[in-house]
Amino acid sequence: MTFSAYDGRGWQNPASLLRTERAAEQPWTSLSDEGRRPLLQNVSMNLVGRTLFAAGEPLAPSVTYQAEERFPGDLVALRSAERNYTIVSLVPALSADELDALPGWEVEPLPDEYAIYLELPERVVPRVRTLATQLTADEATLFAKATAIERYLRTFPYDLTVPSPPEHVQDVADYFLFELQRGYCDYYATAFVVLARAAGIPARFVTGFTNGSWNPEQQAWTVTEADAHSWPEVYFPQVGWIPFEPTAGRPELMRIGLPRSGAVESAPPPTVQPLPPPSPSFDDRWLWLLFPAMALIAGGIWLLQRWRLRHEDPWETLLRWGSRLGRSLQSGETVLEYGAALAMHIQTCRQDEPELCRLVSREVLGLSEEISALRYAPVHRRKQLHTRIVARWARLRTYLRRVK
Repeated sequence: MTFSAYDGRGWQNPASLLRTERAAEQPWTSLSDEGRRPLLQNVSMNLVGRTLFAAGEPLAPSVTYQAEERFPGDLVALRSAERNYTIVSLVPALSADELDALPGWEVEPLPDEYAIYLELPERVVPRVRTLATQLTADEATLFAKATAIERYLRTFPYDLTVPSPPEHVQDVADYFLFELQRGYCDYYATAFVVLARAAGIPARFVTGFTNGSWNPEQQAWTVTEADAHSWPEVYFPQVGWIPFEPTAGRPELMRIGLPRSGAVESAPPPTVQPLPPPSPSFDDRWLWLLFPAMALIAGGIWLLQRWRLRHEDPWETLLRWGSRLGRSLQSGETVLEYGAALAMHIQTCRQDEPELCRLVSREVLGLSEEISALRYAPVHRRKQLHTRIVARWARLRTYLRRVK
């Protein structure tokens, strides 16, 4: 969940939010993968509440939901009573060098509606603003300025035992920076956003969870209340919100960009020239052989299709289909990541048939999940998974012919 308004003691959102009901698998906003990659997750929730969780920026859950926005395109949270769902989100895929090469807001004008992410209350004292200027004065780029603030805050000791701010404290950021000088994630994230805004950097406060711990038996991440966390995000030109990690008790973020040596694009399928029309001088004596011959040919084609369906590799064939549709497998992509990326790509292919695209996207996501599960499944489950994969591929391949 994201927050925009700081009052000196904590974070809030505007009382009036845009709330829109969305159908399952329908993105809450227009798709944009600039500087990002799609991530598909299966989530099983035991936490009481209505917030849908996802790594990065949640985009399209598999259940009906409500999107909360401050203004169009600015997400607060996704809400649903469902506890088990699949969700596609977008996660940053930019290296530090790529972020450092982006222009600052002095080059590109900040959109008017995002000016709220520069607002600070009057109770923010001058020494906080002075510190922000000192930390960023020698930095040339937006990313370098934000990183300088992050680096400075990570020198403060991490301490979960600090008490709540005294009642007389008017600005928690000032109290943390100049008096307490130790604390936990809420303090670090608040101080970062206040310093960033004081330096002219649009930033917001985000709360959620870290990734938790990996459970090798369940092949899943286990996230508990102990993994609750807060962090800041900075709004960059062209690519949107990028997270930072100023909390000293957390590992530094690893910023990994998309591989630049992508897979070689496949050649378009050859053009099949139509056969010339049959000669009108057809011998009527052989007419009685025409229908049996057609039946034999049709039967042969059916047997060939059945043989191909049983022997073709659904994953390899899906990759070929994806290449023809303009979305090849990228270097380093997992089965799940490619399935999510192809599903998103399909939704943009046929704007005239959104229902078809939604159906195909769902089948592609399901197929990628089953293929990924098959690779790690115990022996006793593989036959059942293989049967499901073949059945799903039989459905999917008939739909794919209609998507161009």
